[in-house]
Amino acid sequence: MRHPLPRWTLRPAIVREVVDRAHFSIGEFAAELGISKGYWDSLASGRAPMPPHLRRALLAHAAFAGVDATTLWDVKSPRFEQLALPGTVVGDERGAA
Repeated sequence: MRHPLPRWTLRPAIVREVVDRAHFSIGEFAAELGISKGYWDSLASGRAPMPPHLRRALLAHAAFAGVDATTLWDVKSPRFEQLALPGTVVGDERGAA
C-alpha cells in the first residue's frame, strides 16, 4: 500500500516578495517554470501543494538564489482523508462507521 506524502505548500508572503523583487509578473514567472499562470497562482497562494519537480525548479531559479529554503514552505502531514484505515477498502460500505 502506498503511504500518503506530506503536502508542501508555498508561503505566499515570502514568494510574492521574492518574485516582486525580481520584477516578474505572475505570467512571466509561470512561464519561467513552464506552467500555466493559473496553476502558478494556485501554488504561489498556498492553495495547491507543490510537487517535487517544481520545488526543485523553484529553488534552482536565479530569483530564489540565496533564499533560505526552510522559509519557503509549510510542510503539512498527510490529510486525514488520505489515510487508509486498517481493515477498510475505499468504497467499501462495511468500513463506514
